[in-house]
Amino acid sequence: MEGFKINQNKAESNPETKKNELLKQSTAYINAGGRGTRLESILEKDEKIGITKSLIKFGKEDPIIQYHVDRLIKKGFSNVIVSAGDHFNVKEYFKGKENEKLQVVNSETQEGTGGDLIKTVRENQNIGKYLVIHNSDTLIDIDEGDVLKQHKDSGATVTFVMTRKIGVPNEGAFFIGKDGRIIFSREVLPEYSMPEPDRNHIGYQASSAGVVVFNTDVIKNYDWQPGEGQLSIYAQILGKLIKEGKVFAYDNGESFFIDIGTLGNYKKIMRHPILKKILDTRA
Repeated sequence: MEGFKINQNKAESNPETKKNELLKQSTAYINAGGRGTRLESILEKDEKIGITKSLIKFGKEDPIIQYHVDRLIKKGFSNVIVSAGDHFNVKEYFKGKENEKLQVVNSETQEGTGGDLIKTVRENQNIGKYLVIHNSDTLIDIDEGDVLKQHKDSGATVTFVMTRKIGVPNEGAFFIGKDGRIIFSREVLPEYSMPEPDRNHIGYQASSAGVVVFNTDVIKNYDWQPGEGQLSIYAQILGKLIKEGKVFAYDNGESFFIDIGTLGNYKKIMRHPILKKILDTRA
């Protein structure tokens, strides 16, 4: 028995083991309901739902949503939820592929990324302790297990992944304090804005990488109900929590990150679809 305890303690202290256990306690949630308005000048749109960005193909490759789903399941998440809003063509694409690991949710009435997220979490019993949000229109080289480990070890309730890459949308919009908390954001609604902090209190500036870890209870118990209006994860939920001092940052440095929803980046990926495969070897 003593030998077993020693081995068990070694396993528990192994960082990779910890990461794998945290992934098993987590649900990956993919925002896939956007309208693709930034690509309307080059792609045909549906009159009702606009452009379904998550079904964009690069050359002969699978659509980007398939890439995300495959990668996140391979990572070891307990399950993956694709939130497609009123893009029922995403549900049709995954017809026959949904199972205990994969679920596609639709909504006739979209209530913003935040509203759709809250409804999904409240309606599902198998979300797990942690919720990891991704956007279908971004590609990122990231170790979600390491993000979860920092999240748990720091005692955070919310951890927002930051990128230090230059040339990204809203470059340097977030100010991170020396204790690791996000203390200022240029991306929130006016009611959550704060004075720009004194430089002496800033650890570094960075940009949103679009990946957020929430303790599930934060979303489940958020003060919002269906029918109360559109709610944004980034401009409102995170804006409120940043103002309350509850959001920590994860520094993803200058690792690969690209937003394919912009016209320039879409054209870049179309010219070089191999870029999408960069992450396959790092999943």
